[in-house]
Amino acid sequence: MPPKYDYRILSAALEGLELQRGRLDEQIRRVRALLSTMEPPADAAGIPGIPSPPEPRLTPAGRQAIAEAQRRRWEAERAAKAERAAMPVKTATKAKKRG
Repeated sequence: MPPKYDYRILSAALEGLELQRGRLDEQIRRVRALLSTMEPPADAAGIPGIPSPPEPRLTPAGRQAIAEAQRRRWEAERAAKAERAAMPVKTATKAKKRG
C-alpha cells in the first residue's frame, strides 16, 4: 500500500525544495561569473564546455622542409631498390637424380 501524504507535508516539502533550488541557482551564477573572468588551463581540452586550444598551424617553410625530407627518403629507397635489382641473382640448379 503506497504511503499517504498530507497536503501540508507536500506543500512544505515543495517550499523547501524551491528554496534549495534558489540557493543552488545563486551558487551556479557565482561560479559561472568567476569562470568567465579566468582563462582556462592548457590541459582543459577534455572538460565539456571549454574549447580546446587551437592546434598550431604548419608554416609553408615547415611544410616544404617535410616535403624535401620525404623526397630524399624516396630517392634513397629507389636507389637501394635499383642496387638490389643490379645484383646478380643466384639460381638454384636442379640436383641430378642418382639411379
